[in-house]
Amino acid sequence: EMLTGNLPHSGSVAEIVMGHMGGQPDLADLPSCDRAIVERALHRVPERRWPRCGDFLDALRTATVSSMVSEIVSPPPEPVPAIVEAPAWELDAPDATEAPASRASFWVRVVVPLGIAAGLIGLVLPSSTWRAVGSLADRFENVMGSGHTARPAPPLPVPVAEKVAASEARPDEPEPVPGALADFPPVEPRPTPPQPISPAPAEAEVSLSAPVVVPPSLRIEGPARLELRAGETSRIAIRVARLGEIRQPVEVEVAGLPADVSTPKVALAEGEETAEIAISVPLMRPGSTGRATMIAASGATRAETSIPFAVAPPSADRLNERGMAAFRVGHSDEALAAFDLILRDDPKNALALKNRGSAHWKESHLPAALADFDEVLKLNPKDASAHNNRGLVRRAMGDYAGALEAYSEAVRLDPGNAVFRFNRAQTFVLAGRDAEALTDLNEALRLNPLYQRALIARAEAHDRTGDRKAADADRDAARRLQPAGSR
Repeated sequence: EMLTGNLPHSGSVAEIVMGHMGGQPDLADLPSCDRAIVERALHRVPERRWPRCGDFLDALRTATVSSMVSEIVSPPPEPVPAIVEAPAWELDAPDATEAPASRASFWVRVVVPLGIAAGLIGLVLPSSTWRAVGSLADRFENVMGSGHTARPAPPLPVPVAEKVAASEARPDEPEPVPGALADFPPVEPRPTPPQPISPAPAEAEVSLSAPVVVPPSLRIEGPARLELRAGETSRIAIRVARLGEIRQPVEVEVAGLPADVSTPKVALAEGEETAEIAISVPLMRPGSTGRATMIAASGATRAETSIPFAVAPPSADRLNERGMAAFRVGHSDEALAAFDLILRDDPKNALALKNRGSAHWKESHLPAALADFDEVLKLNPKDASAHNNRGLVRRAMGDYAGALEAYSEAVRLDPGNAVFRFNRAQTFVLAGRDAEALTDLNEALRLNPLYQRALIARAEAHDRTGDRKAADADRDAARRLQPAGSR
């Protein structure tokens, strides 16, 4: 690829793989001297490749140098002149005027370029390469000699004749060129250790048209951890990957969660990859941790993955809402359970203490209710509603003095609250203090003229004082405030 810009095998990924396994590499763009060497290096049977990288590089270097030398020493082909029949005396008597020119041409065209090339190449080539160069030079001499059959060559000078005779006497050694090889000592060839030749293994037949069969399997992915909370529904996104031929629906579920946690199954039709599972945790349960298993199944094919989960306890706000909703419909036991769960994790939650005290009062658990309100006032002595609720418990216990004390503190902290004044007026009535009760009822109606219970209570107070006209007026006003269907 670095020499030609092309890969030995091209096409798609499958075609490239099959080419490596059973095809022939495309080496047409490589020099002809390198093709056989590279083809051996790419052989698909390891035992038929070059035994070492050094042998591969030596072979490439030798082939490249041989190609370079052949380009240097081989003269361009000259047109062969037509052989014309000449008289016998011309063949036997060479032209004396042409002999010096032929000898000069031989030196200029052959010996001088060969000497320069050999001198340059000798700096970089090992001795083993020179044997190939010598063989090429001998072949060149033969070719040059065969080109002069029509006319006998002129006699060579004595020094040249001696060198030619010496080369003929030692045909296996290259002819030294003056000024090139004589100045360099001979270099011994590096021996190459023999490599054992292993029999080539039988090649497997590869069919290009054989289909690749992938066994059916599933892979399921989801969150790294399930974070759940009591009283809430969490939606978990799960992805399922189908491998192979799976055409049946895939059922997805989460197993291993607590028994009271709802985890419905979800079915994925063909082509669908993602599912969303709604996991609902009941409100009235404590927190817990563990490990769950996400499961994807289609027939006999199944995939599982284990993930940790954590169920956080319900939030105080959610529990308080649940408790107050139960309290309003008269389910005091359910309300108490919700408030108890809040106070188990947060014993100083003033709102939960106050609401639990109200639930205890509703169920006539008066000592428990009084204890909760007292605890609230320790946390916040200026809580007017806690003082009012404490007055309700004291009045239910028959402690009117304690109730009036609690109501009076609530009125002092929140003088604009009509309910606090009404509750104190009711306690004044029970204590036989109608005048003070009437004062509180008048103030409550001033703050809220549509306070129906205060109108009825004031009418009863007017009856006790003998003011029938005022009592009738309050009753008429209270009836006008009632819905039409309840009159």
